[in-house]
Amino acid sequence: MRRYLLVSMVLIISSVLVFQGGCAAEVKPGKPAAAAAATAETKKVADSNGPQPKIVFEKIVYDFGTIAPGGKHTGEFKFKNKGKALLRVGKINASCGCTVPKLAKEEYVPGESGTLKVEFSPGKTLGESKKTLTVATNDKENANVTLTVTANVVIKVECKPESMNLSLKEANAGCPKITLRSIDNKPFSITGFKSTGDCVTLDFNPAVQNTQFVLMPKVDVDKLQKNLNGHLEIGITHPECSSVSVSYSAMPRFNVNPPSIVVFDAKPENPVKKQVVIISNYGENFEIETVTSQKGILKVLSQERGNARWTLDVEVTPPAFGEGKPRMFTDLLTIGISGGHKLEVTTRGFYPGAKKQ
Repeated sequence: MRRYLLVSMVLIISSVLVFQGGCAAEVKPGKPAAAAAATAETKKVADSNGPQPKIVFEKIVYDFGTIAPGGKHTGEFKFKNKGKALLRVGKINASCGCTVPKLAKEEYVPGESGTLKVEFSPGKTLGESKKTLTVATNDKENANVTLTVTANVVIKVECKPESMNLSLKEANAGCPKITLRSIDNKPFSITGFKSTGDCVTLDFNPAVQNTQFVLMPKVDVDKLQKNLNGHLEIGITHPECSSVSVSYSAMPRFNVNPPSIVVFDAKPENPVKKQVVIISNYGENFEIETVTSQKGILKVLSQERGNARWTLDVEVTPPAFGEGKPRMFTDLLTIGISGGHKLEVTTRGFYPGAKKQ
């Protein structure tokens, strides 16, 4: 019996030892992985608490002061890396395209200074102007620095009038005198002049300097009829204003209504009646001398004269079309008016199923 108990105890003790040995073998591979994770976490904390860059700008607002519209103006934002690690300057976003940032490089060692140059183009908008720049950096306390550019945009040479309404009926198209005046009393001279379509000319002496000029433009009415809307540009030598511009517009001698004829769901060789009215914008009576259809699709059925106007009854006959041809047609009605004037009425027609254009 004793012998049996002794053998049993030996077997039990051996089993326990084998079980413990197996458990130890399974735990060992896990210990290096846990230790590596702990080491990485410790390193991460150490890095975040280690030396850091620090960007410091001398000023965050640059005021250009009072400037003239147009042209380009350059300012500077100076900064320094006052930290103890490498400073990286990333993307710089401007609030509008009129403000262009320029930076020589992106990395700055501790103690190194840099300059962010800004090119500002105010355009022709007058008054107070305020634009912003956002500078991205690896300074965790100043990851995005906002810089501001301000200016007061004022004209340095006043031009009156700024726009003109011209007339094809009046002498010299009813063009008024143009007055240029130096706001800051700095004298200037006139160096050049040009107009849309060369329909306006100007006599000037570039050798004369003054703080004010009264100019009398000359209008070529025939050229004006071909350039009813445009502008005049006067070149000057004022130190803060290189040119001034005056816009102009003139009513055409005649209006045609509608300016184009459109026929939807047209049926081949099935006439459609339309009406065209021609009006004199200056209240003048006139004669219709010719009416022609480019492709013969249009035909004038009748003409009725009114007070400074004509009304035409027009017939549109859609042509036949075959397989594979476009499901639309076009034509041009040309109306010749006394005095050599010509008006054109475009015509488009769409057959059923055609894509409207």
